[in-house]
Amino acid sequence: MPIKGYKKLKASSEDEDESVYERFPSENGKKFQMARTINTFTGVSLVAGSIIGSGIFIIPSNILNYCNGNVILSLCIWVLSGIVAMLVAFCHCELATLIPESGGASMYLRKAFGDCISFIYLWLVMMTIHAEALALTSIAFGDYVSKSLSQMLFSCNIDFPPSLSKYIGVSLLLLMVYINMCHLKLALKFQVFCTFGKVLALLLVAFFGFMQLFKDSTLFMQNLHHNNSAYSTADEHTSTEQESNVHSLSLVSAVSLAVFEGLWAYDGFDTITLITEEVKNPQKALPRIIIYSVVFVMCLYMFVFISYLSVLSVDEIRTTTAIAVDYSMKINPWLSHIITASVCLSLMGSINNTYLSAGRLPFVAARAGFMPKIFSMVHIHYLTPVPGMLMMVTTSLLLMFPSDLNSLLDAVLFCAWIFKGLCCLGLLVLRRKMPHARRAYKVYTLTAVLAFLSVMYLVCFSLFAEPQFLYFITIVFSFAFYVLYVLMRKGHIDFTNTGPKVIFLQKLMCCAATDYHEM
Repeated sequence: MPIKGYKKLKASSEDEDESVYERFPSENGKKFQMARTINTFTGVSLVAGSIIGSGIFIIPSNILNYCNGNVILSLCIWVLSGIVAMLVAFCHCELATLIPESGGASMYLRKAFGDCISFIYLWLVMMTIHAEALALTSIAFGDYVSKSLSQMLFSCNIDFPPSLSKYIGVSLLLLMVYINMCHLKLALKFQVFCTFGKVLALLLVAFFGFMQLFKDSTLFMQNLHHNNSAYSTADEHTSTEQESNVHSLSLVSAVSLAVFEGLWAYDGFDTITLITEEVKNPQKALPRIIIYSVVFVMCLYMFVFISYLSVLSVDEIRTTTAIAVDYSMKINPWLSHIITASVCLSLMGSINNTYLSAGRLPFVAARAGFMPKIFSMVHIHYLTPVPGMLMMVTTSLLLMFPSDLNSLLDAVLFCAWIFKGLCCLGLLVLRRKMPHARRAYKVYTLTAVLAFLSVMYLVCFSLFAEPQFLYFITIVFSFAFYVLYVLMRKGHIDFTNTGPKVIFLQKLMCCAATDYHEM
């Protein structure tokens, strides 16, 4: 029965079960919708702030290694990675205006390809994508803390065992999950503080780097001309096994892998999908917000990278695990404490933000019947989705010790960008399934095709050129979740039942189901 004051619309596809309702026009002819209050400047602030994260403190060494120390090529990689991210962001904008429903990529995949792909995506997000992201960020935090401790306590570069970084990361993960489960208001306030730390770290690095560049540009010019003929000289030999492997890559292979690595620094652009309904004049404003945001972040990253090169040599950048610490120690020891603290705040903010956002995804998926009912429950006192966050941190801890930072980074990119590419393909599919649907913003078909092909090329090239064990874990999990979906559809598994196991876990975690009425 239609809801009073609303009219039922025709389903967008034959297999769509839910009813879609549209508000009748009011008497004065105005539409009943969210107020469009976000202008271009505000949108750029939101999106750019979400993109800027831990990437610039983690991946510069990796990119320079793939480019075999070629600084000019490395600067081009930052631009190419930004362009790929921009193309994908354009596609997400149209999807967000076409499907203005909560759920983001899971909803886009569901509308385009059906429940199966959405089901697999939701499970992979919880078990691999965000769990691996938490693990690698916490290891990076441990690297920065251990590096800083060696500088403070011994005034020299003493290498602590790699396990120390992981133990520090474990402590951080457990602390942050406790805060998010038991002190949600504190977690929200802390996120604002971490954002300040992120911005402060970037400003300090850029400012002092350019001061050094204007004072004495000798080192920067040496770095700029360092090994520029690396890919044209086949007989050169490098000093380490890792560098030798990188040097053996062709120019196309090195660029492809470096661009794929650079995508980590631009992740977060999909924040644009959360604000599309509130953007003024979306047809013109949305592309401007995307272009300005990505170009701004791209320029900021290049400024910071140039700042690194004005203080550190290419060889120092290629071998460091905590580039900001080494950079600041070269300028002034007291500055090292400030920059290291700011970088650590940025990394803590990334972990905290993952808990705040991704920690709620199992909660939403369980309500839709895609995950066990226990994940749809919240703590009876703290009112937070404790089961989902505990599952995520447990998976992160299991992944952390047998893996290193680089393998985790590649695994996150591999899994996450497969689905970002599928969203671009889904955009083309939905144009055929919903040809007459209203779109406040529409990208060129060529843009969607280029976005899909670029992402799929980078993902597939990484799979075949540098296969990782975690890649195959992701593939195995995907098949396992497909089997799980088939069993669920056939009625062999029912996630909505509250059996003895669910009741036991419910009592153990002091959780209860929430009151929920689907609109």
